[in-house]
Amino acid sequence: MAYCNKTTLPSCNRLLEKKWDSRRLHAHHEKLRATKSTIDSNAPKQFLHIRQNLRKAQLEEDRLMTIQHHNHQLLTRMNQIMHTTGRVDHRNLDWKPKRSLNFVKKQQEVDRLARENQTIL
Repeated sequence: MAYCNKTTLPSCNRLLEKKWDSRRLHAHHEKLRATKSTIDSNAPKQFLHIRQNLRKAQLEEDRLMTIQHHNHQLLTRMNQIMHTTGRVDHRNLDWKPKRSLNFVKKQQEVDRLARENQTIL
């Protein structure tokens, strides 16, 4: 503001011209200070339904509930197995080994050998 406006038009009073120039310059600086940018440089608006991602949370909760249910089923089964003998009886007490078709012949041979051993002693 120490300079005088160098206009092409002649001025009658140099002091008034300086005063008017300083007012114009001050008004210009105020306008510059009051201007707002036309470009929005702020971060985009955050929407709550996008940020929370409720679908993903629901799927995770369902998955955890399924795992919890399966764990409870397994625990119940293991408890039942440990406290009971089980529902399936895998022992067949009536089972006897099958005799071979030449059982009679083998028995006769064993008897013959036993008699020969007795005669030797």
